[in-house]
Amino acid sequence: MLESLDLAIFIRHVGDVFRLTADETTTVEARLIEATPSSAASASLPPNGRRAPFSLVFEGPGSPVLPQRIYRLEHPELGALDVFLVPIGHDAGGMRYEAVFN
Repeated sequence: MLESLDLAIFIRHVGDVFRLTADETTTVEARLIEATPSSAASASLPPNGRRAPFSLVFEGPGSPVLPQRIYRLEHPELGALDVFLVPIGHDAGGMRYEAVFN
């Protein structure tokens, strides 16, 4: 399913909360705070038929800080997605995580 998702889909969900499952006992809420193209390319499909690369930034609680790895993200409209997240730093709202789609 991830192959069919593109930037335009996620832009509609900026501000939404996703449930992030870290393990059997740890589930946190992470808000999608950014959905941006990875370069100056538009969100449309490039000529080769592949989607244009983009990145997502989520903000979760300040603790626990989760290590980089694949996490299950659940959203009421998008369903369950397994996404590789990388912690990119704290800000005033909590810990930020990035997912890059090529």
